[in-house]
Amino acid sequence: MQEKVIIGIVGAGFGQQVHVPAFRESPRCEVGAICASRLEHAQEAAKKANIPKATSNWREVVDDSNIHALALAVPPSLQAEIALAAAQAGKHIFCEKPLALNTRQAQDITAA
Repeated sequence: MQEKVIIGIVGAGFGQQVHVPAFRESPRCEVGAICASRLEHAQEAAKKANIPKATSNWREVVDDSNIHALALAVPPSLQAEIALAAAQAGKHIFCEKPLALNTRQAQDITAA
């Protein structure tokens, strides 16, 4: 059997409601972490969805060697920084629209 892709969700609102169930539909994916702007919110989301890791620091998800890919459900003003850090860490990224605030950010993300 193929190894599962471990997903880290950054953004516990839409991420918890839409991304978590969507990734769980695939037998190839497992949700390994969820990040929210407030730790209490992340912990509540993790408990509700049975996700092993909760954090309020997206860098912890990027730096987690067990996480293979990140799904970003954050405001556009935050998405480029997180996406670039994840790509530089060798993670695959799934971004919501709009991808970035401007063409330059979108080009940087695409290039990364």
